[in-house]
Amino acid sequence: MCTVLGACPADTLTCEDCGEEIEPGEEIEIEVETYERGRRDTKIITVCAHCYDCLLYTSDAADE
Repeated sequence: MCTVLGACPADTLTCEDCGEEIEPGEEIEIEVETYERGRRDTKIITVCAHCYDCLLYTSDAADE
C-alpha cells in the first residue's frame, strides 16, 4: 500500500501524446478520432497543456 500521495503509480498521470508526466490537476482530457481495424471511433485521452496547445493550433490551421 502506498502512503505518500502522488508517489503511487495510480496517482501518476502521463500525457498520451508525448509521454511526459503530468502534475495532478494539470491534465486535459480531449476526445480524439481513432481508426483501428478499418473502423472509425472516438476515445478520450489525457494530454499535457503543451500537447493540447499544439493539437489546438494544428486543428485551427487545418480549418483555414
